[in-house]
Amino acid sequence: MNKKLKNALILSCVGFIIGLAIGIFLDYAQGAKLKDITGRDVFMLFIGGLQGAIPMGLTVVYDIEDWSILRSTVTHFIPTMIVFYACSYYMGWLRFGTMVFWIATIIMIVTYYIIWMTQYLIYLRQVKTMNAKIREFRKKK
Repeated sequence: MNKKLKNALILSCVGFIIGLAIGIFLDYAQGAKLKDITGRDVFMLFIGGLQGAIPMGLTVVYDIEDWSILRSTVTHFIPTMIVFYACSYYMGWLRFGTMVFWIATIIMIVTYYIIWMTQYLIYLRQVKTMNAKIREFRKKK
């Protein structure tokens, strides 16, 4: 199994667990009790897990060195939004064209941007540190 596929599977599992944990937390916060859990609730938790698994697994597109940051971002963003819309619609959270739909879309895009920008700034700092060390190393020669 190649390294990127292995990483995608590991990250998907982590994302699935995070999605489940968020779903369980939200159910608990709304007062759900273990004895009241139905088959539909379990299925909805599974859908929430998918909402975590797919975007996390797709982060491997950022490791493809030949791709530009734009191509990687678009390749990650579009499936992430499709999964978000499909799962949210199926679970009854969103109805297309309503005000809630537009608010959720804006929140999703802003959240995506914040996460993306945070990661970008972290990597930018690491690159600057590595470049400084390279310059320092060259001066010592």
